[in-house]
Amino acid sequence: MKTVITLSILLFLFSSIVAQDIAPIQTDRPDQTESSFLVPKKYMQAELGFAYESNNTNEASLEHPAILLKYGISNRFECRFISNIYTDINNKKWTWHWNEIGIGLKTKNTEEHKAIPQSSLIMHYSLIWDTKISKVKLSPDFRFTFLHSLRSNLNLSYNVGLQWNIESNRPTYLYTLSLAYAINEHIGAYIESYAFYERYQTPNNLIDGGFTYLIGNNTQLDISAGISLQQPISYFVSTGISFRKSLQKTKQG
Repeated sequence: MKTVITLSILLFLFSSIVAQDIAPIQTDRPDQTESSFLVPKKYMQAELGFAYESNNTNEASLEHPAILLKYGISNRFECRFISNIYTDINNKKWTWHWNEIGIGLKTKNTEEHKAIPQSSLIMHYSLIWDTKISKVKLSPDFRFTFLHSLRSNLNLSYNVGLQWNIESNRPTYLYTLSLAYAINEHIGAYIESYAFYERYQTPNNLIDGGFTYLIGNNTQLDISAGISLQQPISYFVSTGISFRKSLQKTKQG
């Protein structure tokens, strides 16, 4: 079964590299700032991420992988599927989890024009397995995304939004701020600040940075790392791959 899945991904990846007819792929990975760009109409895009997070104690977690699938419905809408497979490590005990399945929608709001940023709205509804009470709970979230082109190779992006915390049954507010620089036509770099805030709780502030490598127009590799600014300090390292493919049938001559 694993061999079949691996071959399918490789075939999908190869076909993605071959096609070169549209603008380069735009992804939500690897930073926490979601992109204001939509997947082109009738294109399927997959973003897979693998991460390790630890706070220098006997506790850590592995993502393997975080999954985001996107499909371009039209020039103004894309549908989204999210999931996350991870393992908790506690005192050398490994516990496997797959407790989130979500669907969502992204809508284009504005095109960039002078001081007006490019913007979009992302909404998800996720089914999350609450391990404390052994029940499935609904967790909605939304965020507004914005992008300013400062130069041809320099972008400023930021998000504001809210996601529901199923453990506290209270909303968690979030912001992200990312500065991305295109080193050349293949390599990009970014640095980012982001935070989560819940009422009656200390805000969780983090910073991260990383690099992307574009293969053709339809495939991107990434690597990143980040650290929290609160005690106990935690850090993460991550890598991933994103690729897309047109699902539009070609006309037979």
